[in-house]
Amino acid sequence: NSIASLPLIVSGDVRGMIALYHRESDFFDAEELKLVEEMAGDIAFAMEFIEQDNQRKLAEQQVKHLNRTLNMLSDINQAIVRTEDTQTLFEDACKLAVEKGGFRMAWIGILDLSTNRADPVTSAGLVGDYLEVALKAGPVDYGPTAIALKIRKHVVINDIAHDPIMERLPWRDAALRMGYRSSVALPIIVKGEARGIYHLYSEIPQFFDDQELKLLDELAAERDKLMSILDSKSKLKKLVKDELLADAKKFGDAR
Repeated sequence: NSIASLPLIVSGDVRGMIALYHRESDFFDAEELKLVEEMAGDIAFAMEFIEQDNQRKLAEQQVKHLNRTLNMLSDINQAIVRTEDTQTLFEDACKLAVEKGGFRMAWIGILDLSTNRADPVTSAGLVGDYLEVALKAGPVDYGPTAIALKIRKHVVINDIAHDPIMERLPWRDAALRMGYRSSVALPIIVKGEARGIYHLYSEIPQFFDDQELKLLDELAAERDKLMSILDSKSKLKKLVKDELLADAKKFGDAR
C-alpha cells in the first residue's frame, strides 16, 4: 500500500491537503510524484484564483455600498438645508435611506423626556409589524436605541440573529421575520443633547464595517450641525410669529 500527501499552498499559506492512496506498494515513484505535485499545484492555483475573484467582488460590493450611503447622506443634508419642517425632513431621511441607501428599513424616533423613550414618528421600507411589536413590548434600557441615546454614539448590531443584546429583546424574532440581519442606531444630537434616533436596517449580516461607520459618523457630525441650525431657525420663526401676534393684539387694543 502507498500514500502521498501534499499541501495546497495559496499565497504562501497552507490552505489544505490532498492525500492519495494506492493499493500497490512503492506506487509513488519520482515520475508519479511529479505528476501529483503538478496536480496539487493546479488545484492550489484554482483556489487562489477563486479567492482573488471573491475578494475583488467583495471589494466592489463594499465600494457600491459606500457610494450608496454617501449619496443618501448627501441628499439628507440637502434636505436639511432646504426644509423648515422637521416632520417632512424625517420622512425624507427615512425614504432616502431605503431608496438611495438600499437599506431594508429605516425609522426615526423623537425622545420623549417624560418616558425617556424614542417612539417612532416616521418610517420607510419593509416595516411590517416590527415597530408595533417593539412598542407593545414597552421601554427597555438595554436595547440599541436606549444605549445610543445614553452614550450619544452609534450602536451597531451586525448579527441580529446571534448578538447578545438582541437575544434579550422581545422584538428580535420580529426583526428576523422581516429580514433584518444587521442594524445601526444613530443618535440625533442637537446642541449637545440627544433629541432622537435614526435607525437603519440591512438584510446583510456584518453590513456595517469600519468604513461604513466612519462615513456615517463623519456625515452625522455635519447633519447634527445642520440640525442645530434648523432648530435655531424654527425657534426664530416662532419668536417672530409671537412678536407679530403681540403687535397685532396691541394694534387691535389701541383701536
